[in-house]
Amino acid sequence: MTISSKTKKSKDILGLLTQVIDIALDEREKRNPKLPAVTWQDALNKYLALIPTVDSTKRGYRSLLNKALPVLGLSPSREEIVNFRDSRNCKPAGKALYHRTLRAFYNWLYSPASGYPQFRSEDNPIHFVPSPKVPKRTMFAQDKKTIEILFTNIDNLRDAAIIAVLFESGGRLAEIANIQETDISWEKRQIRAIAKGNKEVLMPLGLKSLNLLKLWVKEYHPKSGNVWGVNKNGIVSMLRRLEKKSGVICNAHTFRRGFASQLRRDSVDTLDIMNLGHWSSPEMVKRYTESVGFEDSQMRYKDPLGKLEDSGKQHPGDEMVPRPGIGPGTRRFSVYCSTD
Repeated sequence: MTISSKTKKSKDILGLLTQVIDIALDEREKRNPKLPAVTWQDALNKYLALIPTVDSTKRGYRSLLNKALPVLGLSPSREEIVNFRDSRNCKPAGKALYHRTLRAFYNWLYSPASGYPQFRSEDNPIHFVPSPKVPKRTMFAQDKKTIEILFTNIDNLRDAAIIAVLFESGGRLAEIANIQETDISWEKRQIRAIAKGNKEVLMPLGLKSLNLLKLWVKEYHPKSGNVWGVNKNGIVSMLRRLEKKSGVICNAHTFRRGFASQLRRDSVDTLDIMNLGHWSSPEMVKRYTESVGFEDSQMRYKDPLGKLEDSGKQHPGDEMVPRPGIGPGTRRFSVYCSTD
């Protein structure tokens, strides 16, 4: 065989191999079509549009993820997530919030719910990234004493009604801020509200909050919108002024914690507290009632033997006898006992 024929044969074989490879690549492309690239902005907007939560929570997610995703992208390593989280200039609780927000986002992105098949569950970078440790501390909760202090520093009916409703209904700020007159059932002492997750709930009214709210509505005559005449930001501003004037911590959630804690002190069942405050589980009630401590529990303590009648006999210990088989020389201390 001449050199030219060998060269021709090699070219033919090479051409045949090239055709086979092209066919194989075409088949693979048909089975696994190339997916369009996804930007972190597109993924974030889709995530916020799909998750079932209130707008205020979505704004918080957007704020944190707008800081994290330009740095981490959609496919970071576990080490990059930890380094970013730990490099934040905030308290441990803030770093834990970053972690929870990133975990929720990546768990969604790397699941079928996202609609992005290129992000597979087994590649989720947040898997096995440990949560940061947060020092255990008891969150401040309002109680009857602090509410009394706040009332002494209030000089108008509207603010008094807001404080009373916050404490006696256990409602969140958004729920209280959006109360309309048609939401109030004066006879049943209830308020209808839209809670987290866009679900309708009922909130209880105590006698104090009922009377103050009734007086305020009668004075203000709300024609449209909420019964207060101010929005959520207006209530926040009022609470800040009241905190500065009274010296009592006065953000809206301290009243919700106080609501749960006071019910606990009043021996209300945990499941009843959960239903009244529309919490999702008894564990959440436990978190909100951490300020209820040993002294509060001891006030409800009943003497276990308090109902035993005194039969007139000598009390146990008055008729102690020596333990059989033990003499004075056996031990240096008392050998008297009632039983073995």
